Amino acid sequence: MRVSFRYKENPFEYDTDNKQKNDKINDKEKQILSVLMNNPNYTIPEISKITKISTATISRHLKQLQDKNIIERVGSNKVGYWKIL
Repeated sequence: MRVSFRYKENPFEYDTDNKQKNDKINDKEKQILSVLMNNPNYTIPEISKITKISTATISRHLKQLQDKNIIERVGSNKVGYWKIL
């Protein structure tokens, strides 16, 4: 008997629902998601500093990711975190 498990380094890699979501996101959104996977507590200015993308662009892409039901903000802007769905 052989049992094998798929290793998910990237959570969007194997799930069909997530694969469909992954097709809808652009490169900047993927970059933002990878930063949030490392630390969901990052703020917009911190994400901007890491990715070298302006805060306005980060805000716009975060809003688009929320509209696509890929991420959600849990808690307040000051002490909350980003939850990847």
